[in-house]
Amino acid sequence: MPQLEILAIAFRFPIPNHDVEREVAYMPIPTPITLPNLRWLWFQGASAYLEAIVCWTTTPRLERLHIEFFEQLTFSVPRLVQFMKTTKIPRFDRAVLDFSDKDVYAQTFLRETGAFVITIIVHCGHLNRQVSSVAQISSALGEGLSAVEHLNLRDKTHTRSSEEHNDIDRFEWRKLLRAFNNVKSLHVEDGLVKELSRCLRSEDGELPLDPLPELQELTHFWNRDTVDAFTSFIDARQNIGRPVMLVRLLPRRSPR
Repeated sequence: MPQLEILAIAFRFPIPNHDVEREVAYMPIPTPITLPNLRWLWFQGASAYLEAIVCWTTTPRLERLHIEFFEQLTFSVPRLVQFMKTTKIPRFDRAVLDFSDKDVYAQTFLRETGAFVITIIVHCGHLNRQVSSVAQISSALGEGLSAVEHLNLRDKTHTRSSEEHNDIDRFEWRKLLRAFNNVKSLHVEDGLVKELSRCLRSEDGELPLDPLPELQELTHFWNRDTVDAFTSFIDARQNIGRPVMLVRLLPRRSPR
């Protein structure tokens, strides 16, 4: 075990999280273990089982953390947060969120090499559930994401219905973005432009610095439906003396 460099623990089917939490509550407390040479920890399963693992494990040389969760209504990961604080994971400054038909990927990358450091995947299909899941996890990580200065939001599917997009809770998007409170550049792709534009639109009595108070540049692909996207947000930030540069990119051409 002292020579172990890669550890993978995976459940091949989902288990209701409340059942897992009840089982873990009655498990005997294990002896803490240190894995001095572990560089990559890979986990797939319910968050409660991950909590039980990281609570009693020390990995001083961990370089990569890969986590895959099955769909859950709620994610409670306080022990994972503490684990990340005590583990010297390499510093990262870039994060990418990929929303697809079947899951959502959240990845952070090293500043110098571009190698990924943390990957968190939630296996669920509906965009509303994806946003809610990532918002819960990102909010819990909190301080751990404060180093992220560049954030990319990408929609990897072209099959979402208009009803699905309309069902997205504006509060969930804002909760997600607040976790990245030090982001200076935001890049929004394709089908998420309308969603984010609506999320960032200021309402009566609302400060345009909430969320993304440090934002300096916002880039998005545009078409006839999104040519005025983010206009009210940009104007509101300009009015309080915290301008954001808006960069509109030409639409991508579909391959022939």
